[in-house]
Amino acid sequence: MRCRVEAAAVLRTPDVAAEQVTQLLFDEPVTVTGEHDGWALIETAYGYPGWVEREVLDDGAGSLPPRSGGDPLEVARSEEHTSELQSH
Repeated sequence: MRCRVEAAAVLRTPDVAAEQVTQLLFDEPVTVTGEHDGWALIETAYGYPGWVEREVLDDGAGSLPPRSGGDPLEVARSEEHTSELQSH
């Protein structure tokens, strides 16, 4: 399965008021591990579990953006640190 919308909230429980744990981006692949009342329990390609509304998913393999080098979290932290240093 894949995300068929620009961005979709991945929630801790199948409730629109639940805490958002991450988000899916367009065409991001997911594995559906369960369903309940219009919600899909998923695992992202990065291993994060959570619930999304079933209507944001579509059949297909999806794809991930090309890696820019290194671990995505480490790259983000590095960019935040660099911009923080430049602003002082």
